[in-house]
Amino acid sequence: MRDTFIIDHSVIIVVTIDGCCCVTNGLDDAGSHLDHHANIGHGRIGQECFRRIMNDHRFDNLPMILETPWDRHQADIDLMYSFVV
Repeated sequence: MRDTFIIDHSVIIVVTIDGCCCVTNGLDDAGSHLDHHANIGHGRIGQECFRRIMNDHRFDNLPMILETPWDRHQADIDLMYSFVV
Protein backbone atom coordinates (compact mmCIF):
# COMPACT_ATOMS: atom_id res chain seq x y z
CA MET A 1 0.00 0.00 0.00
CA ARG A 2 1.12 3.55 -0.64
CA ASP A 3 -0.30 7.06 -0.52
CA THR A 4 -0.25 9.36 -3.51
CA PHE A 5 -0.37 13.13 -3.14
CA ILE A 6 -0.97 15.43 -6.09
CA ILE A 7 0.72 18.73 -5.30
CA ASP A 8 -0.22 20.54 -8.50
CA HIS A 9 -1.11 19.60 -12.08
CA SER A 10 2.37 18.26 -12.85
CA VAL A 11 3.77 16.98 -9.55
CA ILE A 12 2.82 13.69 -7.97
CA ILE A 13 4.57 12.44 -4.84
CA VAL A 14 4.26 8.84 -3.75
CA VAL A 15 4.91 7.88 -0.14
CA THR A 16 5.86 4.22 0.05
CA ILE A 17 4.92 1.76 2.75
CA ASP A 18 8.22 2.42 4.53
CA GLY A 19 7.07 6.02 5.02
CA CYS A 20 9.57 7.74 2.77
CA CYS A 21 8.90 10.20 -0.02
CA CYS A 22 11.15 11.07 -2.93
CA VAL A 23 11.13 14.49 -4.58
CA THR A 24 12.96 14.76 -7.89
CA ASN A 25 13.35 18.05 -9.70
CA GLY A 26 13.97 16.90 -13.24
CA LEU A 27 14.98 18.69 -16.40
CA ASP A 28 12.90 16.41 -18.60
CA ASP A 29 9.18 15.97 -19.15
CA ALA A 30 7.34 13.25 -17.26
CA GLY A 31 7.33 10.03 -19.24
CA SER A 32 10.54 10.85 -21.10
CA HIS A 33 12.33 7.94 -19.35
CA LEU A 34 15.25 10.29 -18.62
CA ASP A 35 16.60 11.00 -15.16
CA HIS A 36 18.40 14.35 -15.37
CA HIS A 37 18.16 16.17 -12.05
CA ALA A 38 18.09 19.95 -11.62
CA ASN A 39 18.64 22.27 -8.70
CA ILE A 40 15.60 23.80 -7.04
CA GLY A 41 14.16 26.52 -9.24
CA HIS A 42 15.95 25.30 -12.37
CA GLY A 43 13.95 22.20 -13.31
CA ARG A 44 10.36 21.32 -14.18
CA ILE A 45 9.21 21.96 -10.60
CA GLY A 46 9.25 25.59 -9.55
CA GLN A 47 10.15 26.96 -6.13
CA GLU A 48 6.51 27.55 -5.26
CA CYS A 49 5.76 23.84 -5.54
CA PHE A 50 8.67 23.01 -3.23
CA ARG A 51 7.39 25.64 -0.80
CA ARG A 52 3.98 23.94 -0.82
CA ILE A 53 5.54 20.52 -0.22
CA MET A 54 7.55 21.80 2.75
CA ASN A 55 4.45 23.34 4.33
CA ASP A 56 2.01 20.48 3.69
CA HIS A 57 1.22 18.81 7.02
CA ARG A 58 0.85 15.41 5.30
CA PHE A 59 4.64 15.32 4.97
CA ASP A 60 5.39 16.19 8.60
CA ASN A 61 7.87 13.76 10.14
CA LEU A 62 8.36 11.83 6.89
CA PRO A 63 11.88 11.22 5.63
CA MET A 64 12.35 12.92 2.28
CA ILE A 65 14.82 12.05 -0.44
CA LEU A 66 15.72 15.13 -2.48
CA GLU A 67 17.27 14.28 -5.83
CA THR A 68 19.25 17.26 -7.13
CA PRO A 69 22.77 17.58 -8.59
CA TRP A 70 25.49 16.92 -6.05
CA ASP A 71 27.47 20.13 -6.65
CA ARG A 72 24.77 22.30 -5.03
CA HIS A 73 22.95 19.67 -2.99
CA GLN A 74 23.56 21.30 0.41
CA ALA A 75 22.37 24.66 -0.95
CA ASP A 76 19.17 22.97 -2.19
CA ILE A 77 18.62 21.36 1.23
CA ASP A 78 19.12 24.73 2.94
CA LEU A 79 16.70 26.34 0.48
CA MET A 80 14.08 23.67 1.20
CA TYR A 81 14.30 24.36 4.94
CA SER A 82 14.00 28.10 4.29
CA PHE A 83 10.58 27.50 2.72
CA VAL A 84 9.06 26.30 6.02
CA VAL A 85 6.80 28.92 7.59
